[in-house]
Amino acid sequence: MAVSTQVMTDEQRRSVAREYLMAFDRGGVTSSGAPILDLFASDAQVFFPKWGVRRAGRV
Repeated sequence: MAVSTQVMTDEQRRSVAREYLMAFDRGGVTSSGAPILDLFASDAQVFFPKWGVRRAGRV
């Protein structure tokens, strides 16, 4: 597993956080039509109260 060494700017962090929250308002779909899990690293495991534990690489 490779670790990313790129640093995000504050504006990029705000943009990702905003997209994440707005995707919840759209039923788990981002503004580009992609699933919300596309915002996470491919090896991330995320717990959603409504959907349970999901892996970012799979929907």
